[in-house]
Amino acid sequence: PFLRLGWRYVADGRIKHGIRTGPASRNLCDIYQPEGAAAAASKGEGGVPVVIAVMGGAWMIGHRAWNCQLGSRLMDAGVLVFAIDYRNYPFAKVPEMMA
Repeated sequence: PFLRLGWRYVADGRIKHGIRTGPASRNLCDIYQPEGAAAAASKGEGGVPVVIAVMGGAWMIGHRAWNCQLGSRLMDAGVLVFAIDYRNYPFAKVPEMMA
């Protein structure tokens, strides 16, 4: 299962990787965009549910790619997922991690 998830994370065109969200080195997110979400929004048909996922890791080992299983399953269910990254300790302290 792990290799299948890893392959999907790299190969699924609906997953947009490393979208910059700020100036710091790890101010990045991955976007899991379900099919038809952009078309529905552009036609004014309403949007899709949205989840903002922050992977745990005690502020020391988390990474946005760890949201692959959650993001993929929700995307398949029609949910738009933003998997955000944050700077880890010791490279940043708590106030800097959240900025």
